[in-house]
Amino acid sequence: MCRNNYEQEGFVLVTVMVLLITLMVLSAAYFFTTNVETTTVKAYTDSITGFYSAEAGLNIRGEKIRERFEGFDRPSGTSPDQEDACVENNTGSGDFKCQEFSYNKREISTYVIEDPANNAQSDEERMITISQGELFEGLNAIQYRYTAASEARPEGRERPEAILEMVFNTRLVPLFQFGAFYNKDLEILPGADMTFNGRVHASGDLYLDADDASLNIDGHITVAKQGPDEGGGGGLLYRKRKDDGFYYNEAVYVNDGAQYREIPGSQDYIDQGVLDAWGGRIETGLDPITVPEPDILDPGGLYWERADLVVALDMSGSEPRIIVPDRDDTLWDPLEIYEHDYMTDTLNAGECIDADNCSDPDDDPTPREELELAYSYGDDSLLDELEATLVSEEENISLHRYPVEASRSFYDNRENKEITMLEVDMPFLLARMHESVYDSEMESLFSQGPDENADIDDDTDGGLVVYFTVVGDSPEEYGVRLRNGERLGACAHLVSDAPEIQGLTVASDLPIYVQGNYNLNYPGSNDLTVDHDPPLGEEDEDEPVEPEYWRPAAIMGDTINILSEGWSNDSHSHDNNLCDRGAADTRVNAAFLGGTDSTIGSDYAGGLENYPRLHENWSGNTLHYQGSFVSLNEPQHADGEWEYGSPVYEAPDRDWKYDTRFNNAGYLPPLAPRFVYLKQERFIRLFER
Repeated sequence: MCRNNYEQEGFVLVTVMVLLITLMVLSAAYFFTTNVETTTVKAYTDSITGFYSAEAGLNIRGEKIRERFEGFDRPSGTSPDQEDACVENNTGSGDFKCQEFSYNKREISTYVIEDPANNAQSDEERMITISQGELFEGLNAIQYRYTAASEARPEGRERPEAILEMVFNTRLVPLFQFGAFYNKDLEILPGADMTFNGRVHASGDLYLDADDASLNIDGHITVAKQGPDEGGGGGLLYRKRKDDGFYYNEAVYVNDGAQYREIPGSQDYIDQGVLDAWGGRIETGLDPITVPEPDILDPGGLYWERADLVVALDMSGSEPRIIVPDRDDTLWDPLEIYEHDYMTDTLNAGECIDADNCSDPDDDPTPREELELAYSYGDDSLLDELEATLVSEEENISLHRYPVEASRSFYDNRENKEITMLEVDMPFLLARMHESVYDSEMESLFSQGPDENADIDDDTDGGLVVYFTVVGDSPEEYGVRLRNGERLGACAHLVSDAPEIQGLTVASDLPIYVQGNYNLNYPGSNDLTVDHDPPLGEEDEDEPVEPEYWRPAAIMGDTINILSEGWSNDSHSHDNNLCDRGAADTRVNAAFLGGTDSTIGSDYAGGLENYPRLHENWSGNTLHYQGSFVSLNEPQHADGEWEYGSPVYEAPDRDWKYDTRFNNAGYLPPLAPRFVYLKQERFIRLFER
């Protein structure tokens, strides 16, 4: 039977329409699914972007808190109430207030909450011991706890995409807890057997070796990379010399906590995988850490600003003058400094005494103008000659002396030039500082310090800080010499009622020369090898020994130089015959912060064993040292290269120890420098506030 063509055409039309409808449904479903997926992906992407933007806000606030601790400052202010934080007038103040940032087209709102425990009365209450397994384990740190809050929302919207909180600790680690801390490459290459009992840190590379000797390191070793400003390299440990790449067959041992293990010599760096055998006591490749800048010792810098007393050698006139700068009126310019007239007069009030140190005043003084002139210009040989002449004539000898005087009696063979010194009689200066507080005719020498009503037993910043500099001339040919520092206290012959000092830091942008014993533990002992009792390391670190004399002390300068107990400022101090400059056994108990030379190419710079610069023939004599070596950079003014032998120096026997008393915050020197780092405690994501 024949079908009608119209019926066939209708069937085809229906089929096509059904297919079209099916395709339309499938297309709609596809577009709907795609749109949902796109929306989901966009929402997820926005959420991730919001999360990272809010996290950036946390990091910014954490870094701002860390930066506030640099230079011995501390964050302050009030936090907003967490209920409706950062809304209308609920914004807080100071370092904790609400702050807004823009990032990734997001508006980021942040604030900080301070833990109430931060306001404990003393650092001892905030002191922690860093836990085993953490970076810098075993060190003591002053810890402050904070919570940073951050919200991120797209521009123009009120609903946040991410709400985050981070609880973190800011840790302040005193640099003087390290036996040696270098903010650059560090080389330890002793030529005689050496055991170093302190921690060792280098922000750069560390080179260990020993020449015909053995080197034992008892403390932890950390090696960090340099920051971008220093080049960004480093962080490696080498068992060889830096200058020629050679390594000796003598042993280098590091304590793994149970026993000493040898680090074998190698032309290449020692991989951290090998060093893991020391159980975490050797860590290399650490991230850069932030330390104080070397300019903290510059005039106008931290120690200038925070010092109890600033003393300057003024070279702007026809004759050198010792002055006290007026820190309130001085806009710092070395050539345009203002003098504090009354404080200068107080400092320069002379005393008639009959010796060149803190001694009994003469009952019937006969001041000799020529003697005053001789010493004020530092010609000790002339002074000796005049005294001998007067003695032979049976005349009574007496002269005016001052706490700080100018001297031209020292020739530095390493610098190859004469050094004009600020001569500081330590007990005399402390006596004058105490006297100025109570003498109505004197201006207190504390008038421009942190506490104008203080005395020498002041404990602001941990004790006294005295700063020395030169004005009116470039500092390259000047130095500070500390004399009579065997006991850090006021001269009892000049003032009878002075309290004991709590601690003393001497700081300067100039090289510092320590002459003779400094800060002994006990009086009257000629045997310097038994100066510490009980033996070092056997005392309870929580209850350190309290010797009769010892005080927390630091010496900070462009370089640190030691002149022995045998040093004499006679004519031989100016010649280049080293045999005429024989040393004597000497003990120094103080933390050091100073510049040190760096080995460049094949020019060896002396290494840690030559941190303190020496100027005598020490052969057969011992330099006993107990403290901490910190070097933040190369010297800024003293540029003489390291040289061994005549006419500069012959090495001593080195009895060097880290002073474990520095592990206790109460025994750190005043204004002890520190590095700061953050330790995250907890990270929280909230979904509503």
